[in-house]
Amino acid sequence: MTHLRGLATALTLLLLIPLPVACQQVDRFNDPYVINYTDVRVALFYVHNGQTTSLHVTTGNDGSVPLALFRDGCSDGTLLALDPSGRVVAQRDTPLCAGDYWVIGTPPSASP
Repeated sequence: MTHLRGLATALTLLLLIPLPVACQQVDRFNDPYVINYTDVRVALFYVHNGQTTSLHVTTGNDGSVPLALFRDGCSDGTLLALDPSGRVVAQRDTPLCAGDYWVIGTPPSASP
């Protein structure tokens, strides 16, 4: 019986140890940021290992991407910005990490 109690304690510790590490990546002030200069609202998606996941971010002008969605704090797949009809407006294949900006579209030119 003591062997089972020891095993249960060991398993409990193994399950609890990764929690603080995962929580350290949640930093809303340092989340990657998306700036949308197109004239349409876009929905953001993440394609990784053949699976497409909605980031549940729809942006008219700008918005942040929850960093906790990315393993090790950076994207390692493809980010897509889709317009309301489902057309790809922008694609990013390079990592998006804490504090990064992804600019979609062309910024307006400054008036003289």
